Amino acid sequence: MADVFISYARDDEPRARQLAEALTARGWEVWWDLHITPGDVFSEVIQRQLEQAPCVVVLWSRASIASEYVQDEATVAKERGALVPALIDDVRPPLGFRQRQVVNLTAWRGDVSNPEYRPARIDSPIQPEERQACGVARNRETTCSVRIDQVPQA
Repeated sequence: MADVFISYARDDEPRARQLAEALTARGWEVWWDLHITPGDVFSEVIQRQLEQAPCVVVLWSRASIASEYVQDEATVAKERGALVPALIDDVRPPLGFRQRQVVNLTAWRGDVSNPEYRPARIDSPIQPEERQACGVARNRETTCSVRIDQVPQA
């Protein structure tokens, strides 16, 4: 099971790749649809991964706010308490997703040492007592966060 599922619109693949690479470099197991193998029924694979991932990062952009697929994935994540919304364009998330604090990654281009990245809080601190074996934290409000600069403990 992956630690983090990344939901994004196809037009945003380069930005999703940056985030996936940053998370993976820090020891997180990341799942996104490029892991679907030829012959798999993509809707079944995505649903299984989406329902199992403790943390779902939804990348909101001009393209994704219009994507029914992304909105469906965000709904499942929200219902499970696994949603981490992130902006990669200067847009408002769709109705139903505006009540949560979003991570602002609009100026971030993949460098985890960039000052624009740090305030984004996608790497908000995870206390050891909150850490699950998979390396993803859930706080008392059942939201989750991932910390890129901290490798999950095995």
